[in-house]
Amino acid sequence: MRRIGSAIVLLMTLVALTTAAGAAPRRSSPTVSTTPPPVVAVIDSGVRATHQEFDYRGRLSGADQIVAWWDFTSEVKPAIVVPKAGQVWDTTVADPYDREGHGTLTASLVGGRGLDARKTPAALRGAKLAIAKVANANGSIQGDVAAAINWAVTTVRADVITMSINSIVPVPASPQRAVYKAITAARQAGVLVVVSNGNGYAGAGLPGDPGWANSYSSSTAALTVGAAGSAGYSMSTDPEVTATYTSTGASHLDDRSYVSRSGTSFGTPFVAGLAASLIKAAREAGRTLGVEQLEKLIKFSASDTAVPPTFEGYGVVDMAGLAAAQSHARAGTLPARPTPDLSGAYVESYAGTLRSAWSD
Repeated sequence: MRRIGSAIVLLMTLVALTTAAGAAPRRSSPTVSTTPPPVVAVIDSGVRATHQEFDYRGRLSGADQIVAWWDFTSEVKPAIVVPKAGQVWDTTVADPYDREGHGTLTASLVGGRGLDARKTPAALRGAKLAIAKVANANGSIQGDVAAAINWAVTTVRADVITMSINSIVPVPASPQRAVYKAITAARQAGVLVVVSNGNGYAGAGLPGDPGWANSYSSSTAALTVGAAGSAGYSMSTDPEVTATYTSTGASHLDDRSYVSRSGTSFGTPFVAGLAASLIKAAREAGRTLGVEQLEKLIKFSASDTAVPPTFEGYGVVDMAGLAAAQSHARAGTLPARPTPDLSGAYVESYAGTLRSAWSD
């Protein structure tokens, strides 16, 4: 017993001397982030969750990219059923689906994983998604949009909502008052609602359509997104910011196909994903990025080009400005704007006054 003890003491001495002489210390376990990931609610035609752009593991998984799902239509249900308080996953339709394709593409532009070189990059790859299906196979809105917004805010507790839903001609706010109230309630709860600004008269790229009078984009509580570049001239006027007009993302037809489509519908989810990436950057730096500061940071980060603010708002939001915007989110600062900021003044004063008069 005594000899064994002596050997152990000698071995411990040698280990100590080796470490003192510069041996590599034992590696510590990797640090796991405890920062809650931001959630983006996509209110659209659903999603093909099994597409390779999404990390879908089913509703019982605690690590799924899709954290909530509800079908607000009767496309496969006997009747429309809205969720009860606390229900984050559809009790009738177990798996998300999409028979139109619009929602699958928009969801992939929010937070697709970018597994194919053809895909338009998302600002926050793998972003957590909540899917509210309100449109059916022919693209018409059947579900209760206001209920979907309220579900995203009160039950899912989403941080950002993206809605690529609009009218093809100006529609007064009064017949859609429930949706406007839901958007305002979301804003008051600290949730940024990002809305497409329209695609010209009849949705056909016919110029002159007033964006400040379009459904939902006329809400003063939403951030409206138009088309960047020359396409903006034929789209609805007066967006607050613009983003890419043509995007490529996940198709609803199978798990590996991709599709390219044009419209403000597809720049909108990119901006929503960018908003989520800024929230994430701020949280990781120990900061809280409130909805007012978040919207302002997105607007101030837009590149002001030669396109007049009537068609571009503050400017273009794209991947080129993402890193700088994230740095400002971490620091709690804002980028500098031109002095005087004619584009910003146009958006907030002229177009903002028109929106307020139309929606109120």
